[in-house]
Amino acid sequence: MDSAEFGSKVTMLYPGLILEENSIGEIYTISIANENQIKDTGGRILINGKNSRGYIVTKSISINLERQ
Repeated sequence: MDSAEFGSKVTMLYPGLILEENSIGEIYTISIANENQIKDTGGRILINGKNSRGYIVTKSISINLERQ
């Protein structure tokens, strides 16, 4: 699944997976925000079976912010 959001002031992205028996699920999200944007990202994995595992990796990058 691919998703891209550009230009919104507030964006929320939470992809989700439901894992059955003997399955592996992975969610990777990268968010880039400037000083006027709010990004709320992550993921949800429901493990509904034996021998299943899930991974969530999320990274955020802020650009154009002044440090004081």
